[in-house]
Amino acid sequence: MHFNVMFQQVVGKVPPGKPHQYSDDPTVVKLSAERKSLQQECSLTGISDRSGLRKRINHLKRTIKKRLKSINEATANALVDVINNTDSCRSMFEANRTLAQCRMKKDGVTVHDADGKTLGSDSLKAEAIKEYFNNECNEKDEPHLPAFIDPPGSLLCPITPEEVGRAVMKLKSGRVCGPDGIPNELMKAAGYPLHCELARIYNLSFDANTYIPAIGEGILTPLQQPGKPRGPVKSIRPLTLLNGTRKVLSLVALNRINYHVDMYTGPWQAAYKQGRSCADLYLLSNTKLKVTVNRAESGEFVINIGAYQGDSLAGKVFTLTLAGALNHIRAVISVTIPRPNPPVSDRSLPLESAYADDAELLSEDGQSLVKILEIASDILKDWSLFVNESKTVFTRVYLAGTDALDAHGNKIRGNEEWRQSVLLGSKLCSERDIVNRRNKANVAFYTYKKVVRSSCHFSVVV
Repeated sequence: MHFNVMFQQVVGKVPPGKPHQYSDDPTVVKLSAERKSLQQECSLTGISDRSGLRKRINHLKRTIKKRLKSINEATANALVDVINNTDSCRSMFEANRTLAQCRMKKDGVTVHDADGKTLGSDSLKAEAIKEYFNNECNEKDEPHLPAFIDPPGSLLCPITPEEVGRAVMKLKSGRVCGPDGIPNELMKAAGYPLHCELARIYNLSFDANTYIPAIGEGILTPLQQPGKPRGPVKSIRPLTLLNGTRKVLSLVALNRINYHVDMYTGPWQAAYKQGRSCADLYLLSNTKLKVTVNRAESGEFVINIGAYQGDSLAGKVFTLTLAGALNHIRAVISVTIPRPNPPVSDRSLPLESAYADDAELLSEDGQSLVKILEIASDILKDWSLFVNESKTVFTRVYLAGTDALDAHGNKIRGNEEWRQSVLLGSKLCSERDIVNRRNKANVAFYTYKKVVRSSCHFSVVV
């Protein structure tokens, strides 16, 4: 017995596997238990007449099958309701995301050590991920941000319970808790007394320059990026789980600065604009993270650059910083290269566009773009931003002559290289992009054709 206990502590126990069509529906569980009992009774020796038992077993099998089908149809209708209730501009994204969640495989993350060997335990993975992001999110010569730069005193516009209430109601249900373990649903159900108390605590913090530790705490949850090689830590996307008190304060600050930041970032920045989905130093200082892989946790580490990925203010902080860096770049470029500032051509066409960190610069002169890249790389470093050269692409958009041939004697017209170039998921050539989307739609249809062709009736919104 002692050996068995030691064995379980060292090796652990593998949970029993579940059937392919496992369901926790009470009706299915009850019918399955009855069917299993009859099967065991039918297998006993000494039973003279098994035909009656087999009929009851087959009847239960058909009943279970019908019940599972009705459950699948209800799930499909629920998916359709989710898609129908979204904004029209987001219907495609919501449909893909909702359907993907139903088929998502939770394989965990794969992490290699410095020698390229796969780490086996979750605790070793957590420590390796911690070391990587500790180096990525800290600069040796960069001092840590102070929580306060002004002497203690009340805010010019104190945070009101109404502001807190609007922020609390924006918290999404069904999300994983932060380090404090308080779910968003509980904060939303607490009502006005909680709004008053949080507003009092936030204001008191600024009155006395007292930092609230829960504001800077977070759990870094690693997600394996699809399409990336498994093993290198750089293939992991860090998602930060924050406390509700942090989320509420971030939303209050976001609501206050939204309009001003949008005006500063300009029309060429399309990400994190109002209606689609910087902060003060208080939300960026004393930020501490710890990595969790399943139930294994790493030690805490402090970051002194960047913002939490998962915070509502992170996008605004980044686009605000990028806008400042781009203004710096435009000012320098306008002195050395004949390029308008602001970046609008004499035909009123924008010469820049960006969605978050995906920036696109246009010019009829390819050589000027090479010079701009050199200047931008140096200036961006001063803003703690870096150019990913592996993702930097120069694309020449043109129409080849009707008689132009490539090295293999094939016509170039209609097959220019730029037609296959992809920008934010769409190909530059409209015809190629339509064909690509049709192919993806066919793949999606055949993946879920059993659901689509089932007997349930779907409502269609055009």
